[in-house]
Amino acid sequence: MQRKRKVTLFHPAPSPPVHPWRGAPLALLSASGFLDRQGYDIRIIADFLYHDLEEQVLEHCRDSVCLGISTFTGHQISEGLRVARLVREKLPQLPIVWGGWHPSILPEQTVADPNVDIVVRGQGERTFTELVNALYHGRSLDGIQGLVWRENGALRVNPPRALEDINNFPSVPYHLVNVERCLVATDFGQRGLMYVSSYGCPHRCAFCVEPVLNKRRWSGLEPERVVSEWEYLVREYDLDSIILYDNNFFVDKERVHSICSELIRRNVRVRIVGASGRIPQLIKYEPEIWQVMRRAGLASILVGAESGVQETLDLLHKDMVVGDTLRLAKVCARYDVQIVYSYLIGSPWSDDLEESERRVDEEYRGTISQIDQLLKVSRQNIFMWFVYTPYPGSELFQRAVGLGFVPPSSLEGWSTVVLSPSTGQQRGWISRGQVRRTSMISNYVWRLMDARTYEQVRARLHNKIAKLLYAAVYPIAAAVARLRWKLKFFGLPIDYWLFLKARERLGLGKE
Repeated sequence: MQRKRKVTLFHPAPSPPVHPWRGAPLALLSASGFLDRQGYDIRIIADFLYHDLEEQVLEHCRDSVCLGISTFTGHQISEGLRVARLVREKLPQLPIVWGGWHPSILPEQTVADPNVDIVVRGQGERTFTELVNALYHGRSLDGIQGLVWRENGALRVNPPRALEDINNFPSVPYHLVNVERCLVATDFGQRGLMYVSSYGCPHRCAFCVEPVLNKRRWSGLEPERVVSEWEYLVREYDLDSIILYDNNFFVDKERVHSICSELIRRNVRVRIVGASGRIPQLIKYEPEIWQVMRRAGLASILVGAESGVQETLDLLHKDMVVGDTLRLAKVCARYDVQIVYSYLIGSPWSDDLEESERRVDEEYRGTISQIDQLLKVSRQNIFMWFVYTPYPGSELFQRAVGLGFVPPSSLEGWSTVVLSPSTGQQRGWISRGQVRRTSMISNYVWRLMDARTYEQVRARLHNKIAKLLYAAVYPIAAAVARLRWKLKFFGLPIDYWLFLKARERLGLGKE
């Protein structure tokens, strides 16, 4: 079948079906902006957009210029490979293009997989557009910055593309997908839409790949454009929330103030949810700026508290002191802004397991003590705790490798490397018992201590008997979880084992 001016894009599920994900496929939408303007027929396919996913992919790939797949490390790779293999088998001549965080960090390893022909590194808006036009017109890929590809079995690597001002790019073409199926419920509304207002991050966290991938550069949309786009989206799709997916929304204080002031001036009524920022940055914001942000609709922020131990914060290059986290909690409580705290446990300290276990136990004690202080300030905040996962390209990655972490040697191998409280990845510096304790505290104790959990889980149950059993058992489990936290006793996890079994039986998934 002759190819049309058409491109098929696939968004792999970020998590297994037992933990269904939905939201806007922002990476694919952003990569489609120029092509949509040029008249290409763009088909974006994801499991939350179509029930017959495989059939849709094959049908649209038959007359497409290429298949594009965007992935992060972990389950998305597994899903991306599954679909790529299907397309390779049925349409062996169709170019398969991979992009996103993981292929950008390990492009040569990615393109070594037989189900990958071309990798787009870094910002994809300009690179992917030039690539699609070259493929459509049968032109050479030489000279297209940001590409790594295979040609007649040989590896070809073009120079990287410099970070471009994102104000040069078109608005995200949300009209290419069924937005109703991309809306997300939050604590602050039922109709939230994901949005990115900036790209990159200028800071140096040792576990993050931003310093390597984007060289600590950052680019933000102009305030007037942000507000105009939000105003349109709120009106067009009847939104109650904008869910920010910036790596760091709060980099430019004047920009943030201008955005919020303009929202107030135009009377755009929307909640700003999940705005990511750094603690030492936010505690320097003046009271008048906090007042304007709150009036504009700021409802929640996401911060990397990481640890209650100063030595760990220094290892992670957080450029903050332990007390900063409590100071921010008090500020946000004053302005009624929810904080979602992200913590890491199990930093790569030593190849001596006994020494490492001692260090990790110190992290436990310090972080648990800090959270007790935070709970006294506000009960509306959320705590997430992850086992440190060595991410390729980050500063701590080589240190972790030296302490026993064996990185996968193939694209498929990275499909099982996940950032999770219960990840089973082998490490030479944290014991299995400590990994299990992290999972227990994060997925069981903290969740059951959170009053919102009851309704959130109940909404996922569709069987009446299951709902009745859940209503009967939940108060008991929550009481046990609160007692464990009060006593700081996380041994003999019989109740946790029963909790996991019950969750599995109720169809809510395994760890």
